[in-house]
Amino acid sequence: MPGRLGRPWLQLAGTLLWPIPMVVPALSCYRHPEATAVYLVGGGRRGIALYAALAFGRFVVRGPPYRRTCEPGPGFWRSVGWGLTHSVYLLALYVVPWWAVGRVVAGRNGWAKTRRNAEAPTGGLVAKET
Repeated sequence: MPGRLGRPWLQLAGTLLWPIPMVVPALSCYRHPEATAVYLVGGGRRGIALYAALAFGRFVVRGPPYRRTCEPGPGFWRSVGWGLTHSVYLLALYVVPWWAVGRVVAGRNGWAKTRRNAEAPTGGLVAKET
């Protein structure tokens, strides 16, 4: 397991490497539509279905146990939807490390306190980026 200083760099590498199994077949389908049609007719749909099941199935199965333990009111299919939307939420993990790199490159590496709107105005800045 890498140290905590190496994890952000591995996350950046992952944002470049994880999309490859999706992008390469999509480009192949675009460049060779005839071969794609032969592949799909010859049973390739099962491979695509398996890939989708492995990609999204782990999120779908998380919704019902969450509903059972934390939110028993909503129905089963809503909890399955929660699992699927959780996978969409996790796509933010592809954006966040690059945003952080942009902040470091731009020199905005400070950590200003959270701005507080409920406080009385003091006449100056409440939080200042350093």
